[in-house]
Amino acid sequence: MQWCFVFAAVVAVVSGHRVNYDGTPLADNVVLNGGVNSGVAFPQGASPVVPTHKRVPRAAFPAVVPAAPHNFFPVPSQPQPVFPAPHGPLPCSFGAATLVHETSLSRREYHFSWCHHPSQTFTHAQAEHYCRSLPSDGHPVGFHPVSIEDYAEDSLISTIISAYRVPYIWTSGKKVSAYAWKWQTCVASLYNNWSRTGSLGSAQPDNYEGDEDCLAVLNNFYGDGITWHDVACDFEKYVICERPKAYGSL
Repeated sequence: MQWCFVFAAVVAVVSGHRVNYDGTPLADNVVLNGGVNSGVAFPQGASPVVPTHKRVPRAAFPAVVPAAPHNFFPVPSQPQPVFPAPHGPLPCSFGAATLVHETSLSRREYHFSWCHHPSQTFTHAQAEHYCRSLPSDGHPVGFHPVSIEDYAEDSLISTIISAYRVPYIWTSGKKVSAYAWKWQTCVASLYNNWSRTGSLGSAQPDNYEGDEDCLAVLNNFYGDGITWHDVACDFEKYVICERPKAYGSL
């Protein structure tokens, strides 16, 4: 499917405030929770974890887009903190044949990669390939990494991440320009949940490494709750795949 959706990050980055889809500001330090259709029996005792990134060598997966100049943020003078490695997501209770692990009220179906491959993570390109290669199961539309277009969906995805203690996931979000990003879907939205902080303590997206062209959801990596971060696409993460529910199905 052709990439065709662009959403604005200009207001959030320039003003330092996150805005809702209707233009109203979102309060800082808010952790989204309370999924809209939590039909899955989530594990008990779940809470966010403090993860660390896992990256594959650039030689193995060369960057497709040339690194952008990175001279508008100062180089940190203090060493960055080293976080403990995560234990990974909690086990799933689904059988191996289960393809759809959650369905939202907006008629979208979600697949959790860790339920089929508990220890496997992916680069952004590999995550897209993984989702597209899932069985169609008679469905006319294939899976893609999740596109988070509104508060309700963000709330559901955050609930899933928190319940399973998933340290990080890829979304379908890709950078278009310095302050504009696109989803794989074609749904127009100005909603965003960029983190207020990152490696430099700056609001996201900050393009800290100069090639942070993919959008990931991190679970409290910087003490910032479950929020969006721009990340270099060759980092490895889990993925939530998404597709619309087929018309005529229950």
